[in-house]
Amino acid sequence: MNEKDFLIIMYGRNESINLENAIFMSQLKRNFVYIDSYSTDDTLKILKQKKIKFILHEFTNWPTLRKVGYQYAKENNYPWILMLDADEIINEKTLKYLDTLDKRNIDSYSLSFKMIFNGKFMNYASHRPRIRFYSVERTYPKGDSVIDFIYSKRNKNLSKKHFILNRDKTDFINLVKKQIQKVENSSIEIFNPIQEHSNIKKFFFRILHKNLLLKSFAIFFYNYVLKLAFLDGKAGLYYCFNYAFIFHFLMSSKDSN
Repeated sequence: MNEKDFLIIMYGRNESINLENAIFMSQLKRNFVYIDSYSTDDTLKILKQKKIKFILHEFTNWPTLRKVGYQYAKENNYPWILMLDADEIINEKTLKYLDTLDKRNIDSYSLSFKMIFNGKFMNYASHRPRIRFYSVERTYPKGDSVIDFIYSKRNKNLSKKHFILNRDKTDFINLVKKQIQKVENSSIEIFNPIQEHSNIKKFFFRILHKNLLLKSFAIFFYNYVLKLAFLDGKAGLYYCFNYAFIFHFLMSSKDSN
């Protein structure tokens, strides 16, 4: 198999509202598979109607689900994986750029995000860059308490002009519910050397870790004020509140129990 070939894996559960992302990705004449955790909405019906290749696997935790993707890639001789969630999409221009990357001397690449949140395109608020394009043989899934974490020794950040677009159509109330479910399904791994965090962030997270409310306010202030998410209006406020006071607060509460 040509070293430029890679597998796009999309993960989801009960994401029929966002399934147009999977439909779009499956029509790009790329290697694509959808891994579904036994959805109870119309997801499976739509996947079958659109003849999209999919795998069913019961959800245990995120690392286990990632391993399903690794195993599928190994069995079908795909050397690299591009990982997407069901509410994410990537354009053909960036896919062609991924074709050209050094896949021998680098083990993984982190991609930036742009976001459409609560129906509004946001210029400031977004996820931080995360490892989403990676070697099957030289990386592995590790931890899921804060992010989709892939362990990689040699990671490189791509330019922000090559990005993943997060465009979740879920309304705000249900987005909050999704964050709560994410916390419920996440395992705890305290202070792992997560590569996506800078040393400064890790230092302050350690200081604030046991003061849950202060930590949440710090995360909110960092994203809403210092990263200028307030300029994104109501959508920026909703995003920062959801991220700081729902996910991070509940995740830290779970850790302290």
